[in-house]
Amino acid sequence: MKAALHPLLPRCRVVEKPRDVVRASRLHAGDGGNPSSRRLPPAAGSRSEAGFTMVEIAISIAIVAFALVAIIGVLPTGFDVQRRNRENTIINQEGSLWLEAIRSGAWG
Repeated sequence: MKAALHPLLPRCRVVEKPRDVVRASRLHAGDGGNPSSRRLPPAAGSRSEAGFTMVEIAISIAIVAFALVAIIGVLPTGFDVQRRNRENTIINQEGSLWLEAIRSGAWG
């Protein structure tokens, strides 16, 4: 067994065991050596670990759809604010240009 400190959790120790040792310890732990009283964990790739369920997929699609509707609802307001700010900037720049021309005594 090799013990190492986890880089993100400095107080926790990660103990690495060979897979067969872990299964054997789960099989016989606390049952007096009776293997029929405990079941092995499901093997990798079995039905319970194969992938996402339809419910999980439906929930994730609903969350993404809700976020997209919220973003699309805010876009017209953002575009309107951007248009008004651009118009105000142009007006302020033209006003500054005219004021500078008047101060310098330029003839139109």
